[in-house]
Amino acid sequence: EHKYGPAVLYQNPALHDSVSVHDGIRLLSENECIVVYNDSKSSADRNSVPKEVEIATPIEEIADTESESGPKCYGEKQRRKVIKGPTLFLPALGETVREFEWSGKDSDGGFAQSQNIFKILRTDPNRVLSLSLSVTTADSAKFTANMSFQYHMNSLDKCLDSMDPMQKMYDGMLA
Repeated sequence: EHKYGPAVLYQNPALHDSVSVHDGIRLLSENECIVVYNDSKSSADRNSVPKEVEIATPIEEIADTESESGPKCYGEKQRRKVIKGPTLFLPALGETVREFEWSGKDSDGGFAQSQNIFKILRTDPNRVLSLSLSVTTADSAKFTANMSFQYHMNSLDKCLDSMDPMQKMYDGMLA
């Protein structure tokens, strides 16, 4: 059960296993979005959100597709929605916000898997990736190539279908 605050609740051991408080997810600009999966078995819907909260949290769905590759998906189909900002999103019962786990720069300036863990996907066109690649030539000479790339997302759906697009970009540079 989700209760939208401010609210007061007594954790009655006869009725509740646990009670927890979670903040809403604030999307500050139109270049920020989150991906929300809704369990198709769940009977919850956005109509359970109180009207005064719904006014404060407008939701714009820019994609609504069936997906079998959701976060920690256990084989069942889930509905995927992309919520675009600016907004304050409060998940309804049965909704799960996808947590992205992408590769990125490590402390040595190299590239490491699962370096960036985040929920808010930034789609602004001026993203920059700076890397240091160790290169060995055919005659065994070694040098470091420092590169910076400016990139943007052409297709949000393709990005969501890839588990780690940054690793794919890095592997393409090494090929």
